[in-house]
Amino acid sequence: KLQAEFPNDDFVYGVLTDSHVELGNYKEAVEAAQKMVDLKPNMSSYARVAHLRSLHGDHNGTVEMFKLAARTADPTDKEAQSWCLVQLGDELWKNGKYAEAEKVFDEALQNFPNFHLALAGKGRVRASQNDFETALKLLNEANNRVPNVETAILLGDIYTKQSNGEKAKQQY
Repeated sequence: KLQAEFPNDDFVYGVLTDSHVELGNYKEAVEAAQKMVDLKPNMSSYARVAHLRSLHGDHNGTVEMFKLAARTADPTDKEAQSWCLVQLGDELWKNGKYAEAEKVFDEALQNFPNFHLALAGKGRVRASQNDFETALKLLNEANNRVPNVETAILLGDIYTKQSNGEKAKQQY
C-alpha cells in the first residue's frame, strides 16, 4: 500500500527495506533497497545496501558500500559520517581485521569526538587484542555517555576474565 501511495519516495523504500529485513524477507528487502538507491543514491540507501550485503556474507561488498555511505553523508553532519565509519569498523572487526577496524574507529572519533559507538567499537578491538586496561577505559567511557546492554556485557566479560567478580556482577 505504501508503494502505491508513494511510488517515488525514497523514505518509504527505506522503511520497506528495514521492515523486510526484520521479517526475514531478504529478496523483498533487496528489491526495496535497490529502488531506494535508484530514487536517491545517498548515505541512507548505501548503508542499507551495505547491511544487506553483510547479511548475505559479502564482506568486500559491505566494506565498499559503508565507505560509499560515509563519503556521501552530509559533510556538515559529523555524527552521520561517523555512524557510517562505525558500521564499517564493526564489519572489519567481525572479520578479524582489527588494525583496520581500529583505524576506522579512530577516524570516526576524530570526526565526531567522544562518539559513544566509536568508543565502544575501539574498546572491542582492544579487548580482542587482550589489551583489557585500554578496553575497559574506552568501554566505560562509552557506557557512561550512552548506556548500552552490549557494552555492559562486554565490560562484565572483561571483568570476569580478570577475576573481578564483583565488578562483573555490577555490569551483568
